[in-house]
Amino acid sequence: MSKSQKEMLSDLLIGEAVMSLLEADEEVTFVALLQALTDARDRPENQGRLEAYNMAIADVKTYIASQRSEGHLDARFAATATSESWLLNGLACCSNDRKH
Repeated sequence: MSKSQKEMLSDLLIGEAVMSLLEADEEVTFVALLQALTDARDRPENQGRLEAYNMAIADVKTYIASQRSEGHLDARFAATATSESWLLNGLACCSNDRKH
């Protein structure tokens, strides 16, 4: 199943928000992620991407709600740099591996 352009842009914006938090040496939490996405969305230069930012924010909120309902929500990510990727909560992420 292929993702739409909007879904891919939404995923990219979430990744950029996480990277900006990491680069700023800020704690990476769902609250911080939502705030970073909201702040970026509200900048005038990003108004053309408004729908994608709204989708990214909705995706994060949906994920938070689903994790809370299952009792699995941790308040923060555990992000660690490795030589080829990032580890998020112990799972490899952002490597060149393809998912099927």
